[in-house]
This record gives sequence, structure tokens and C-alpha cells, in this order.
Amino acid sequence: GGWDVYDRQVDGEWLPFGSLRHDDYLQGLLREATNTFREAAVPVVWLTTPYYNPEAPASVLPPLISERWRTDHFNALLGEEITSEGPNSYRLDLAGFVCRDARCLTQHEEGDWRTDGTHFSTLGAQAVGRWLAPQLHDIRRRSLLQGDSEGQAESSSSTP
Repeated sequence: GGWDVYDRQVDGEWLPFGSLRHDDYLQGLLREATNTFREAAVPVVWLTTPYYNPEAPASVLPPLISERWRTDHFNALLGEEITSEGPNSYRLDLAGFVCRDARCLTQHEEGDWRTDGTHFSTLGAQAVGRWLAPQLHDIRRRSLLQGDSEGQAESSSSTP
């Protein structure tokens, strides 16, 4: 998300965002978080990050966070991590849902979704919820079915 597109200080050294060392560090954090949930045998769902809009009415965004290459790069790293992690990891395209065109406006037919260009208003959160809930339900259903089929395979292989 937003804080992930900045340079980071790690062990006293500044790692510029987009550098190989920063990418390695960030992918390590993503992998650690993914593995924490996988060890708990639950699906891992990551959402892509929408662009930030510094032209929103109440925006106080610094110019740096609004540089689209940063969001694109973060989303690409997220995609690489999920692809490398295998089954039961999912990437949902929140960015594609929120940013319906290249301008990634904060205003939609129903009204204002992100007054400050970053955080969702009540209206925006409700719209995201309506989009997200069925997908999470489907992921959970698939996870349970996968668990049932693994359990059946285990029980049938252990049957005398």
C-alpha cells in the first residue's frame, strides 16, 4: 500500500524504492506475511493497490506517493510473490475496480469514493464491500472444498 512505496531504512541503510535490494526486502516481508497465514491453513488474499489521487478535493498526499510507477511496481511485486507462493494464495484486483480508467478518479456515479485520494469514504467502502464480499466468499468455499478433498484423500489412503 501507500507506505510500501517509499524508501526504507533497514539496518541503518537506506534502500531506494524500486532498487533490487528494496524489492528483495519487500518481497521478504510479503513472503513472511503469506507464510504466517498459510501455516494457519487459511487462504491468503492480497488486494492490488489503487493509484493515489493528489487532485482529490481533500488530498494532502505528498507528490512521491502519487507517482504511478511506484504503485505499478508494488502491484507487480505483489503479483510475483503470489504467483511464486502457489495454491491457496489469491490476488484480487482492487485497483482495477477502483480505477476504472487511467485517471483513477475518486468520484463515481454514486458519489465520492475517496475524498482525500487515498482512504475510502463510507460510500466507497460500501461499494468495495459489495465487490469484495462475493469474491472472499468464493475463495473460502474453494478453500473448504480443497480441504474436504484433501481430508477425503487422507482418510481413503489410511483406510485398511
